[in-house]
Amino acid sequence: EIDDSPSGDVGTDKPPRAVSGAYAVQVAVLSDAARANQQRDQLRGAGFAAFVEKLDTAKGTVFRVRVGPEASRDNALKLKAGIKQRFGLDAIVVDYP
Repeated sequence: EIDDSPSGDVGTDKPPRAVSGAYAVQVAVLSDAARANQQRDQLRGAGFAAFVEKLDTAKGTVFRVRVGPEASRDNALKLKAGIKQRFGLDAIVVDYP
């Protein structure tokens, strides 16, 4: 795992530095920054390198809760399985950045 996770609330964080060919596990996409930060903090409390990315879309601003990045897709898939087992969350593996 490449642990470059930011600290603090969304808007004050910088996302982890870009790593060519890396993957992240997207846990949620939320419209509420406070809820996104809460979920990120819960994941961090369990030892996951979680972060929130703000994304402006045509339908408004959303906040993506992600874990990683991971250097290999296999590691990202293992991370996804660990999140599912620990939290019951159905996450997806995405290219990062």
